[in-house]
Amino acid sequence: MKSNVKKFASILLAVVMLFSMSTVFAVSAAEAPDAVGAGLKVTGTSNFCTPSASATVSAGSTVQMAFTTPSELNVVSMQWGLNFDKSKLKLTSIETFTNSMVVNENATSYAAMGSVSNDTTPIALAEGATVVTCRFKVLAIGSTEVELKMIDLMNRTDKGDELVVVNGNAQTQDSDLTFNARSNFFAAKADTFRNISSFADSNGDVYVAIEYKVCATDKYIINIDIDELTYDPAVLEWQEAYNTYGSGRSTVVDFFPFAAEKGFGTGTLHMTKPGRLVGNFSSVSPAAFASNEDGSPITAVRVVFKVIDTTATTTIITCNVDTLTYCDTSVEQPYMQYLAVDKKTVNAANKGMAAYSTVITPGVKVDYLLGDVDGNGKVEINDVTVLQRYLAEFISYVDKVVADVNGDGRVDVQDITDIQRYLADIIPAFR
Repeated sequence: MKSNVKKFASILLAVVMLFSMSTVFAVSAAEAPDAVGAGLKVTGTSNFCTPSASATVSAGSTVQMAFTTPSELNVVSMQWGLNFDKSKLKLTSIETFTNSMVVNENATSYAAMGSVSNDTTPIALAEGATVVTCRFKVLAIGSTEVELKMIDLMNRTDKGDELVVVNGNAQTQDSDLTFNARSNFFAAKADTFRNISSFADSNGDVYVAIEYKVCATDKYIINIDIDELTYDPAVLEWQEAYNTYGSGRSTVVDFFPFAAEKGFGTGTLHMTKPGRLVGNFSSVSPAAFASNEDGSPITAVRVVFKVIDTTATTTIITCNVDTLTYCDTSVEQPYMQYLAVDKKTVNAANKGMAAYSTVITPGVKVDYLLGDVDGNGKVEINDVTVLQRYLAEFISYVDKVVADVNGDGRVDVQDITDIQRYLADIIPAFR
């Protein structure tokens, strides 16, 4: 009997001890820093830098958060702002990559701010280098974020100084853009221009002129057909108003400048689809296709594009001549020469057209007249008619830069109304 009692007591004691151990383990787990509600989970965020990994620490402990560079930098100037919840964290120290960094821990817009500028000798930072290290005392439990916002950052490269971040927004860096001008008749040319946006006009637009030149002594053009002038519409944008000759536009270029500027014949150019143009010049009286007085080549074909993708690295423009009819005064017979190129490569120099070249000029200045929808150099009632026909889909193309007279980004009936009001002297100007 006594043995049974002792056995029962032993079993009961074992059960009690096991229960006690389980209870102690559960309490320890609840008190572990990684458990939900037992500590503060601190996560770093940044619009530019790479934050260190999240950490969970108990109240009263110290936590460190570092922010590093995503790539190699040569810092000309930098400004950053630090944000955190002061009810959960107390900032105890800030370290930066340079002693010349001015740190303000009583900033108005941010919990802390830092700035540095060194135009003479940029500060080199390797990829993964620490920009800012912050240490905090943990005041509460739960979760919180520490944000390092890069406000402005100027970086120096072999291309010059580049704004990497402006007003907290990362900037898309422009590429070196290579223009490849090709032709089956004119000279091929490839030119690379650094930081293509540096050629922008006052409106921030970049235009490039492609000029196909020849030096054709004793040659007089009767007809020239451009079978195709192709380009990449994702990189370049052709606008009719910039390539149409008009007596009222002193600075506007023409597709066949050698003819139109001298009053010879008529030249046409139109877009068959985005990325493809066709053109023709013809004259009853042969137009002088000769060199300038100083012996330099003249421009036979010139076309202007707007660069719409400044991050592109290369683009191709191809001008292929289909037929060319010209008079050659250097020979007796046959006086009239007919050249059928048929997309085959024909060296112009072999036809007595020496010293030919191709010139690519970014940053070309263009001008146009708002409301001159038909491109004749003046605003008149016919521009209203052309715009009405476009909106009624009788014609498929108008230059939207010229037609959008109120500047709202659309071509609609309001533009027609504004042109009518302008012609009636109700408004003195557009926009």
